[in-house]
Amino acid sequence: MKKKGGIFLKKFLFIFLSVFMVFFLFSCSSQSAFQNTQNALPGTPEKIYFTVSFIVTVPQNTDYVYIMGDFNNWNPGDEEYRLKKIDSVTYSITLSQEKGKTINFKFSKGTLFSVETDSNFYETDPRTFRFDYNNDEARFEVENWLDNK
Repeated sequence: MKKKGGIFLKKFLFIFLSVFMVFFLFSCSSQSAFQNTQNALPGTPEKIYFTVSFIVTVPQNTDYVYIMGDFNNWNPGDEEYRLKKIDSVTYSITLSQEKGKTINFKFSKGTLFSVETDSNFYETDPRTFRFDYNNDEARFEVENWLDNK
């Protein structure tokens, strides 16, 4: 009888520990997955990002257009922020930022000496844009470039 009881006890402990380990591993993995979806400290809301297409009309004979701003350390020729040509005077780029974020930016032809200007070739102040709507479209116009003076 002792042998039967010992085998029963071993089977019981094996099953109990197996079930315990499954629950333990499941609880650890689900908590980890929950934390990864938050992207923030527990108790803070999940960050939401909005995507906006920036479409700009530029003077004739413009070969390249870039967007620079506080989101890329004002790098005027950052290839990651080079706009795609739509037609001879229209370019576009799609940017994503956190919902409600305001960015400051300018358009350039790839250098600090080829930034956008007004019609009198005076350098313009940085533009601002706030990401309030997802899948939005924002249209801009560049009147002149500094290097066209």
